[in-house]
Amino acid sequence: MKKSFVLTLLSLLVSTLMYAQVPQEFSYQSVIRNSAGKLMVFKQLNVSVSITTGGSSVFNETHSVVTSSNGLISLRIGSKNPSSFSSIDWGSGSHNIEVTVSDGQGLTISTENKLLSVPYALYSGGADSSGNLSTKLDEEIARAMAAEDTNATAIADEATRAKAAETANATAIADEITRAKAAEATNATAIAEETTRAKAAEATNATAIAEETTRAKAAEAANANTIVVERARMDGLEGELDQEIARAKAAEAANNHATGINADAIAAEETRAKTAEASNALAIAEETTRAKAAEAANANTIVVERARMDGLEGELDQEIARAKAAEAANNHATGINADAIAAEETRAKTAEASNALAIAEETTRAKAAEATNATAIAEETT
Repeated sequence: MKKSFVLTLLSLLVSTLMYAQVPQEFSYQSVIRNSAGKLMVFKQLNVSVSITTGGSSVFNETHSVVTSSNGLISLRIGSKNPSSFSSIDWGSGSHNIEVTVSDGQGLTISTENKLLSVPYALYSGGADSSGNLSTKLDEEIARAMAAEDTNATAIADEATRAKAAETANATAIADEITRAKAAEATNATAIAEETTRAKAAEATNATAIAEETTRAKAAEAANANTIVVERARMDGLEGELDQEIARAKAAEAANNHATGINADAIAAEETRAKTAEASNALAIAEETTRAKAAEAANANTIVVERARMDGLEGELDQEIARAKAAEAANNHATGINADAIAAEETRAKTAEASNALAIAEETTRAKAAEATNATAIAEETT
């Protein structure tokens, strides 16, 4: 995981300088933060220090330090390489200090700052031995101590601010965790309620489907029963047609018998009877054709109905509509057959009445002819 550091340069502090002997080192302090701005406390770090002038390095040393509880590091620059530090020519020009901090894992950050007046007091140790040196040193020491106090205050303030920010962040994180847990609980409750509602809806739908299936099966059974009844009625109609044919033939035989009395009457009756027979045969043929067509239509309706019933479970709504349509069609066909039977019965009764009337007229005519013949015979005998 990549890490980065923020190196805050707070101060460059000079150690106490004495007139007789100038210590060859000075203090350096910094506050270390990570990329999130959080203090890095109690962290082992490697710090490389380099002093340069004119772009060339004149001093190098390395410190191994541990940050404090406030993320602070404190160095005594010159303590690790005093011989090199003492040979720096502070009067040769301006000097810069480069500080590189590493966490020991290959990730580092470097800063460079110009050295100000405090370290240059070291130059006074070899450049000025007059009576003004003590005064200058005292003034420099006082300024350095004031700077140390200022830096210490700034460091304390920064540490206090950092701790307050950490506390605020911890509070915000705790509040967010509480809010998230409350939201999760609310969501869990909503999910549970939705699951319960969905299961209840599924149960309701299952009940409705079961009831609709039962109703459809009942309708199918009713339709099947209607078809059976209609088929029985058609069978009865064919029987009635056979009886009507037999009755017509019997009437024809009776007509033939009646017309046997007189050849002319028989011939006339024969012609009439044949005409009536042809009419009856045509009516019977038409009725038979109509009955067979109705039977075929009913058979086709049965086939269609069976196919519809096979797909009933998957298409309940369509089956309901189709069943109602089939029921209406059956009712219409039943009405047509009833009308046809009534019409045939009326026609047969009319034909029967006509035949009876013709027989009566032929009987009367035959009797009149017989009476005329008897009179003629009697007269011929006399």
